[in-house]
Amino acid sequence: MTENKLSRLFELLLLIIFWTAMVLSGLHILSDSFTQAIGYKGCWFYLNTGLKGPTCGGTRAAQALLQLDIISSVQYNALLLPGGPLLLYFGVKGSWLFIKGKSILELDIRPAKLMLAVVVVTFYSVLRNLFI
Repeated sequence: MTENKLSRLFELLLLIIFWTAMVLSGLHILSDSFTQAIGYKGCWFYLNTGLKGPTCGGTRAAQALLQLDIISSVQYNALLLPGGPLLLYFGVKGSWLFIKGKSILELDIRPAKLMLAVVVVTFYSVLRNLFI
């Protein structure tokens, strides 16, 4: 298998994982029966460590946002407002690039921007656990 075909296969796998996660997240947010059917008992990280991870409260935040309750959404998880649309943007744009036969590397996510995102998420995770 050539390097280009292997690269395309890897990109396809990434996009399948992304869109599967989006669909499952949407079902989880919109349907309590789906949540019960899969046996969801809450945030795995929180249940096992007692600490809030960067995504804890994301479901409640998304549900509050769908009800246009922005204040509650931010209280549940402040990363959802900037992070959700940004993640969706990169997923849609990456998919579009892939469909057009281009590489998702053309998203041109600079290492400095990626490092900034890691620092913000880490800082947020630490701060939210200091004020439990």
